[in-house]
Amino acid sequence: MLLKKFDYSLSKIALIIGINKFSLSREIKLNSGFWGYFADEAEEKSRLRKKWSSYFKMINKFNNYQEFNKQFKKLFDKKTWGVEITHQQILNNFQNIKIPSLRTVFNWINSGFWIIKSSDRLRKKYKKSGKRNNGPIDRLVGKRWVRPFWTRPNNINNRSEFGHWEIDLIIGKKATNSEHLLTFVERKTRFGIIKKVPSKNSWIINLILWDLIKKYRLNVKSITIDNGFEFNKLFYIGYRLKIYIY
Repeated sequence: MLLKKFDYSLSKIALIIGINKFSLSREIKLNSGFWGYFADEAEEKSRLRKKWSSYFKMINKFNNYQEFNKQFKKLFDKKTWGVEITHQQILNNFQNIKIPSLRTVFNWINSGFWIIKSSDRLRKKYKKSGKRNNGPIDRLVGKRWVRPFWTRPNNINNRSEFGHWEIDLIIGKKATNSEHLLTFVERKTRFGIIKKVPSKNSWIINLILWDLIKKYRLNVKSITIDNGFEFNKLFYIGYRLKIYIY
């Protein structure tokens, strides 16, 4: 508006501020009000247009996933069923419906337009804590291949498919100075392997199990573990075999 007061033409104004004159003309026509063109008002109008454009795009996407939206709203509980767990449960049990990626679901939540909003989550962002004991590989790789026990698909739970295994460790009489027994059992056939192990160290358990899988050429599609610390590195085998650890 300052340049316009000097009675400059649009071409000269465009040259001074370094934009195309047609772009300048379109901007003035699009964002001028009763009293003329004001930059702050034009910026606010542009922000609102982008907001509503995003809104209508999101609504169109939501309409493509109506059954998923219905199931997600039904299952989600911020105290017991978080976003990731709810998404995984739908993946496992509703294979005939259209399901977006987990990243897309978080984008929808953050948009504020979906059935679940950021305020509906128990923890919107993770709080900073003290020193982390696990390295970046444990945090990033482990999270990808380890899933909660109860998210196992039905074909594992009902033992209808071969290749799903359970692992356990039978502790020796003297937990620190004696050998232990590692058991690896296929759920459908009950076929099992028992191996003596010298330690409960999670890395040693990993190496011994990996050697057993290679030696006997075992068909391993998933492994179910308990919460013992001796199995807390088993996600490395999950990563190598591209299978889930439950």
